[in-house]
Amino acid sequence: MDFIVRTADYYGVSCDYLLGKTPHRQGEKLHVPETEEEDTHDGLPNVSRKIISNSLHIVFGILKKINSKSLTKEITLYLSGAVYNAFRMLYTANPKNPSALFETKDGLSEALTDGRMQLARAKSRVMLLGEKASDDEAVKKDDLPQLSGEMLSAEYPDWAPSLFALIENTENEHKEN
Repeated sequence: MDFIVRTADYYGVSCDYLLGKTPHRQGEKLHVPETEEEDTHDGLPNVSRKIISNSLHIVFGILKKINSKSLTKEITLYLSGAVYNAFRMLYTANPKNPSALFETKDGLSEALTDGRMQLARAKSRVMLLGEKASDDEAVKKDDLPQLSGEMLSAEYPDWAPSLFALIENTENEHKEN
């Protein structure tokens, strides 16, 4: 243990970083509140939920800084579509669940939602390039905050480790596929 502590001090990193318990050099960890529900799979549902929730705080914090109602609307539609698709997939997997919860036919739902998500993403990209997307306003380059890992850690100290974990997990998934 003494060697690990001295090595961490020498390299200016945390012991958790050296031991591979965190991807963050300073040892930031996710703080997952205890819930009344019993977690399965070593707490993964709770950790995954916290990673996504905390990351969304940052996304909406950045949107607030940009101060574009149109951009916020499109990104919200994009994210809502992903949640809708995930929930609908889980809900409709059991044929015993009542189908009256949804009006759109099952065969059309995913395609319509995916199409709306693609449109929202495209409009968001156009606005972020400083152009108008149909009736939506353009985002001025001066309204875009400069972002970096250090800035995110300083401005969102409680949430940044989650976003960094989400990025790392997604990048690792990309490598595996």
